Amino acid sequence: MSEKIRVIYAGNYSKGEGYPRANVLIEGLSALSNFKEIRYLLWQEKEDKEKEIKKPLKKVLPFLKSIFFFFKNIEEFKNSQIVVVGFPGYVEIFLFKLLQILTGSTFKTFFDYFFSVYESLVFERKVIKEKSLIAKLLFFVDKTGLLIADRVLIDTEEHRDFICKMFNLKKEKFIVIPVGENEKYFSFLPYPEEKTPFTVLFFGTFLNLHGIDKIKDAVKLLENNKEVQFILIGKGKNDYIFKKEKFNNLQFVNEFIPPEELKKYIEKSHIILGIFGENERANIVIPCKIYDALASGRPVITGKTKSSLKLFNNKEFVILCKNTPDEIAKAIEKLYNLDNKSLKELGKKAYQFYKQNFSPEAIGKKFILEAELEIQR
Repeated sequence: MSEKIRVIYAGNYSKGEGYPRANVLIEGLSALSNFKEIRYLLWQEKEDKEKEIKKPLKKVLPFLKSIFFFFKNIEEFKNSQIVVVGFPGYVEIFLFKLLQILTGSTFKTFFDYFFSVYESLVFERKVIKEKSLIAKLLFFVDKTGLLIADRVLIDTEEHRDFICKMFNLKKEKFIVIPVGENEKYFSFLPYPEEKTPFTVLFFGTFLNLHGIDKIKDAVKLLENNKEVQFILIGKGKNDYIFKKEKFNNLQFVNEFIPPEELKKYIEKSHIILGIFGENERANIVIPCKIYDALASGRPVITGKTKSSLKLFNNKEFVILCKNTPDEIAKAIEKLYNLDNKSLKELGKKAYQFYKQNFSPEAIGKKFILEAELEIQR
C-alpha cells in the first residue's frame, strides 16, 4: 500500500515509565502510519488499578465522562482504518465497538490484550476469590471483549494458546506481537571493562512467576565464590525471602527505582537474571525485564519455558536453564568462566537481536503488515 494506513491508539491506557507495551507500539506506529492518539485517563497510578478493581462503582462517573470524550472525537474514528484499544481496554473495547456500529464505520478494532485481568487477579495474584461475583463478572468482561474485537494483540503464541483454552476461542483472531522495549528507557550500555567483581543483576516486583525462592538458593550456592556478587532491586509480595536472611554476596535494594537510576546498576552488571517461576504465567510470557536486558546489551539467564524456547533457543546470549537453584548457579558459573571479551561479544549480539526483533521499529513493522492484511480482508 503506497499511502500510510490511518491508525488511532485509543483508550484509558497507561504509557511512559514502566509501560513498555504502549511505549513501543506508539513509537513504532507514529513513524510508520498516519497516527493519532485519543486518550482519556481513568487510572492515575499503577497501584490504583489493583485496589480500585474491587470497587467498580467508583469508576462509573469517570467512565461516563470518557464516553462523552470519545464521542467528541467521532469524526477521527470514522476516518481511521485501525483503532488500537490500548491496555487496559477491557471496558473500552465495548465502547469502540458500539461506536463502530452506530456510525457504520469500517475501521477495525485491534484489542491489545496484554493479559487477562480475570486470570491475573483470581489465579496469579489471588486477590479475588474464584467463585465470587466479581470473578464471574471479570470472566464475562474478559471473554466478551475478546469476542467482539476484530483482532486481538497478544505477546506470545503460548499466551495466545492459554487464553484460547481458558475462554474457548479460535487462534485465528489473535495477532502475536512481542512487547519489546523503547530505548528512551532502556538502551545499549557499555559493558564493564573489568570482570571482577562479576555482577549478577535481578530487578522486578518479586511476583510468584519470578521464582524468587530459587534465586535466593542460587545466591547461597555461590556464596563461597567471592568474585561473584549479586544485586537485587525491587519490592513485592515475596521480597521477605531476602529480608529474613543475611548474604555476604548480595546487595539488596528493596525499593522501586526509575529506569534512569536502574541504568547505573545495569551498567556495572555482567549478566541479568530473568524469571524462574513454576506457575502457568511464567511458562507462557516473556517478562519485560528480558527485553530490558537485551536492549541494554546484557546476556540473560532465564528459565527454560515454552515461550522462551520459542524465541531464544540456541541463542548464546540467552541461557535457558531448568528452574532449580543448582541449574541457575551452573548457568551463572558458565558465563563467569568466559573471558570479558567473549562476554562483551554476547552483549553486542543481545543488543543486535533486540534491534532486529523487539525495537519500536521492528514491532511497528510487524503490526503494519498484519494491519494491512486485515484491511484487505
